[in-house]
Amino acid sequence: MAKINFPISLILIVAVLLRFFNLGGLPGSVFDEVYYPVFALKLLSGQEYFSVHPPIGVYLTSLSIYLHSILPWTDPLLASGFDINNLDPISYRWLPAFIGVVLVYVSYLLSLQISDKKYFALLVALFFCLDGSMLVDSRFGLINIYLVFFGFL
Repeated sequence: MAKINFPISLILIVAVLLRFFNLGGLPGSVFDEVYYPVFALKLLSGQEYFSVHPPIGVYLTSLSIYLHSILPWTDPLLASGFDINNLDPISYRWLPAFIGVVLVYVSYLLSLQISDKKYFALLVALFFCLDGSMLVDSRFGLINIYLVFFGFL
């Protein structure tokens, strides 16, 4: 059986709490959330849309909304009539939050591979966990966190 690494587990638990606690607390769209979920809903409904950004962000936001809508305790997507005002903000915010937690672990693994020092890797993961920019980008339904994630891969 693999030995559980307590410090990184604790950092990941803190990352989950910081990113998922009260995720839907801000009702409605904030900043560029007025664009990306609308584009995602148009993609899901088969309507045309125009975005100056590469499509992977809209595809992932669409996936986030779709997966949230098929959960048994949520309203089906068609019940909201593809209207952004009736869409639960958690439906387009949970995937960036999850990616933000994964980024904390990826930063740990990458820095461990580069330096081969566990304390340095834990410090890097802690910085990623508590960094304000990463925290904000992973709590809103924006596409910035995807750029960082795919940049690290």
